[in-house]
Amino acid sequence: MRSTEPSGSSSQGTSAGGNSLLSQQNEHRLSFISPSSDVDPFRHESLRRATVDIAVRNEAIKTLGTLNNMEEISAAYFKSTHTRLPIISTRRFYERLPTLFSTAPADFMTLCLCIHLVQETPPTNIGSMLSSLYVTVKGIISLLEATNYSSLDVVQSRLIVTFYEMGHGIYPTASISIGACARLARSLKSNVARFEIEPSDIEVEERNRVRWAVFNLDRFISLCNADTVFGIEDPASSDALPIEDAVWAQNVIPPTSPATPVLATPSDITVGQFARECQVSHLAGRVIRHVFDPTSDGEFQTKESLQLERTLLAFRPVLVEEELHYGKYCAALGICIW
Repeated sequence: MRSTEPSGSSSQGTSAGGNSLLSQQNEHRLSFISPSSDVDPFRHESLRRATVDIAVRNEAIKTLGTLNNMEEISAAYFKSTHTRLPIISTRRFYERLPTLFSTAPADFMTLCLCIHLVQETPPTNIGSMLSSLYVTVKGIISLLEATNYSSLDVVQSRLIVTFYEMGHGIYPTASISIGACARLARSLKSNVARFEIEPSDIEVEERNRVRWAVFNLDRFISLCNADTVFGIEDPASSDALPIEDAVWAQNVIPPTSPATPVLATPSDITVGQFARECQVSHLAGRVIRHVFDPTSDGEFQTKESLQLERTLLAFRPVLVEEELHYGKYCAALGICIW
């Protein structure tokens, strides 16, 4: 958090107000486990994960308080931020929530802390959102990554933090974070084959939505920064889009059929709000490359420019209708108009 040093004080001196502020910040400091003997728990695989779980659990209890409190935070999250970043299965989340302070692993506890973080609103007297909680959560995510705690929950946690950074204009950190999300998502995808248990249909859709969310945020952040170096590759035109948001909210996964929407689904065919955002984000990526990294072939540039313009103009009336249908905000329309 940003603080102002009292006038006339030295860099070594601290006012009573400063001491109070530092005391509040220390309350949010991550409690790492200090070995009581010569044994370093991080050097031993049998001790490493348990050590991380204990450290994160201590922080979760201190920050989140009670299970009832986390239930209230979760309910607020799923009614607000989740509608813009629908990457978590509510069924899987609430099935695990009762174990939060008992047997839950560190990655799920971190996800809960991130859900709490993203619900923070800017204070009236301080403009910065670099809060102690934000720094603590970032530290926990670094701890998980340093100890090879790779899971879907970790990718979701990083995504939520990136969304927080993007929304509050914390740059260039947001750009760095989305790059890490992309790397982590690719790493997780390559490890899927190792799983002994086949993921459920809900988990498969959850992973697909996470991949698309990484793609969308990556392209939007690149659009804001005029950056042509993307963190995640372009999807194939045959890649399945996220299912209808209302169906996802009911935790029902329809069987795959020829009618299942894919990236190349025409603009005049209705798809879910999140799916439409994915289609427009793909177009945004093509526009970024066209404008900020043009080819030397002038004829190709002209043809591509006309094609992109026609495609975007075809989407605009559909997006306006969707904006009227969905209400206050339609991300796809915002990206298209940008």
